[in-house]
Amino acid sequence: MASLQAFTSVMDEFLCEMKNTFPEEKQIKVYYNSFITLKKINPRKILEEFMTNIQPYVSLISSKDEKFFLESDHELMEKLNVKKWWTPELSDKTKDAIWQYLNTLILLGTTISNIPANLLSTIEGVAEQCASQMQGNTEQMNPESMNSLLSGMQSMLGGLLNQTPETPKKSKSKSKKSKSK
Repeated sequence: MASLQAFTSVMDEFLCEMKNTFPEEKQIKVYYNSFITLKKINPRKILEEFMTNIQPYVSLISSKDEKFFLESDHELMEKLNVKKWWTPELSDKTKDAIWQYLNTLILLGTTISNIPANLLSTIEGVAEQCASQMQGNTEQMNPESMNSLLSGMQSMLGGLLNQTPETPKKSKSKSKKSKSK
């Protein structure tokens, strides 16, 4: 799945940046090597563990509250030994880059986790189709083609969205119980 690949790619980039920024920090290198191994074996587990562990801290991260680094017991931050190097001497540019990576990972992870797989696949397919059509054209895309593509995408997404709520209604006994309440 392209979205999962995007998540692990951003995580890889984040960890590489951390290794380069803090080359003396051995824990970052150890964590990165573990990440690479898990990425080959089970990339979905990386997403699931990150999202499970980060959830209690999302508001701290989105508000760029340094308590996340200094006071929290977040597994990833402990493994990267963040408390050691998150000091007033750390540049604002570096801090902002770290916040940006974390927010991007949260956004991607939330999207991947909350959008049904079939809808996500359809969105990815349409996006790839759009990208390939746009790459092939050095001129502006024909407005009729663009409207046709967007219309088709809306139909597919609308159809999938209408199907999504029906999925839990497989058991008739549950729907009868909910009607009697």
